[in-house]
Amino acid sequence: MIAARHHNNKAASIVDCTSCSRPSSSSSSRKPRSIALFNRRLRATQLNLAKSSRSVLAPSKLNGVVSSTPTIRVSLPSSLPVPSPREIDVPAFHALFPELEEVPTSYIRQTVALLSPPMLAGLQSAQIVAPVGPLPRELEVMMADAISIPAVAPSHLLAIPSTIPSANGTSRQKITLYPTHEIVLAANCTSLPSMPKSSAATAEGNTRRTVTLPIVGLRVPSPEAFPLLHAYLYTHDLPALQNMLLPAEWAANVDAIMRKAIFLRGFHANACALGVVDQELFALLQWCWSEVIRAVQQLTSTPPAMPSS
Repeated sequence: MIAARHHNNKAASIVDCTSCSRPSSSSSSRKPRSIALFNRRLRATQLNLAKSSRSVLAPSKLNGVVSSTPTIRVSLPSSLPVPSPREIDVPAFHALFPELEEVPTSYIRQTVALLSPPMLAGLQSAQIVAPVGPLPRELEVMMADAISIPAVAPSHLLAIPSTIPSANGTSRQKITLYPTHEIVLAANCTSLPSMPKSSAATAEGNTRRTVTLPIVGLRVPSPEAFPLLHAYLYTHDLPALQNMLLPAEWAANVDAIMRKAIFLRGFHANACALGVVDQELFALLQWCWSEVIRAVQQLTSTPPAMPSS
């Protein structure tokens, strides 16, 4: 099944992230009693889901690396793994985008963020008709508005697969197509698949209402969390992202906190798998995770007994 989505829609699925460093055993071997209680509830819920689906997950391939059969994760660590600081390959970036060769490395992402409003408009303008049958190498996309600015039209389509369980115990694969700009991914990520040359972002290839975009397969640990990360790579708006990750009333009950914990780990795993270089993003994710832990402790702790009069 192939679906076409804009950048602010969501898909679904979770696979473990292997590109992050693991916390030391001394920091995670002992957990507060409240977190252990939450883990038991999380384990019971996920085991029930696993029993109801009765599906066997096959080995997956994440950005070219074959992983073992995924297992159900039930632990709730006190913090998220912290990836090592990294930076993009600047000479390779300049080879792709020579017009930014004079821009200092420290300002590349700021420059791309300044260009993001028209590029985001280009994503919204792209009208994608999902193909029937096997996924082609490229797809013609209609732009809702007449576009003549080369930087506006998307350059590629990301094909992100996810697995959808069904009631009869089987599962099916769904592929969601996301329009994107190579310059945004290249400026922010160090672990990307090879992207074919696109004529959409050139003056010669971007003068009509239709553009032909190459399709690039991309596996991420959590497809449902990808759209929000993708949008952030354009804007780098940390306050807006914080409000999206932890909106008002997000910790209303244990189930809501559980869903938020799963989403945050998926978002974090996606950022690690793609090699996102933004350390401020990971600092925000750590803060959001600490809020999740605090909410768990508040909801699962037993209040002290009132002294008898």
